[in-house]
Amino acid sequence: RVGYKATHATGKRTAFVLTSRGCPFRCIFCHNIWADMPMRFILPERILEEIKYLVCDYQIQHVGLVDNDFFLNRNRARSFCELMIQKNPGVKWSTTARPDSLDEEIISFAARAGCTRIGLGFESGSQRILDLLEKRLNVQKNLEIARLCHKYNIEVAGLFVVGNPTETKEDIYLTWDFIKKAHLDTIRITVATPFPGTRLWKWCQERGYISPYLDFSDLYVTHGNIQIPDTFTPREVENVKKKLLIKAHLFNPKLRKNVFLRFCHDPVHMVRLICNSIPKFKIGFSQT
Repeated sequence: RVGYKATHATGKRTAFVLTSRGCPFRCIFCHNIWADMPMRFILPERILEEIKYLVCDYQIQHVGLVDNDFFLNRNRARSFCELMIQKNPGVKWSTTARPDSLDEEIISFAARAGCTRIGLGFESGSQRILDLLEKRLNVQKNLEIARLCHKYNIEVAGLFVVGNPTETKEDIYLTWDFIKKAHLDTIRITVATPFPGTRLWKWCQERGYISPYLDFSDLYVTHGNIQIPDTFTPREVENVKKKLLIKAHLFNPKLRKNVFLRFCHDPVHMVRLICNSIPKFKIGFSQT
């Protein structure tokens, strides 16, 4: 896919490339949990060929590698970085990763190879919730990876999920505390959504949360349409998400700058987003 991307590299002609399929992890909410397919990888040399093609034929200035975790295969990621340094196709790139796939060595290497942003699936600032989701991540190590990315001038896009099973206000406080400490450059917060085949779907079925008349178009991660935690209604979960987004942007000048740049690029779209982010009523988590 070729086009302009407003959230990152705004104003630059950007293409998106998928270089691997599958995921070996078993997070309870992810659709990959039922596929049980082996990982498939495109060779680094082939990735570079595609990038050169996009640069030559479409004048691409930035490439988004949209893998679930580009750094999962460390040798492949390192080989790709070496090729980008040696061949220098003249583009910057961004990607996504699990925090535990990264360390200082590979982060510094990616920065030298032209990586400008990494989207990191932090999911929650609560260790209890991370364990419940079977993320196999550690909150403090996640913060350290964010710090290392900033050290090498790689932007951090923090990815979070609210409305998780058994999630409480205290868990939300911990997520907010993590967001403050991580000094994110961009942020995305979605709502836990039980997709058929996942263990989260089964968990909801066992508790009677899945209606036999469910409209599958309601299964969309930006809206809280299905009851999951006993502590919040779907409407309250939606407003928790909006309040976290508002507080994050008020607290973090980098996020405000990003909104301003996006507004300049597409003001109509940004006005709609801002209007949709206003909570309809207060939830009451006010810790700062």
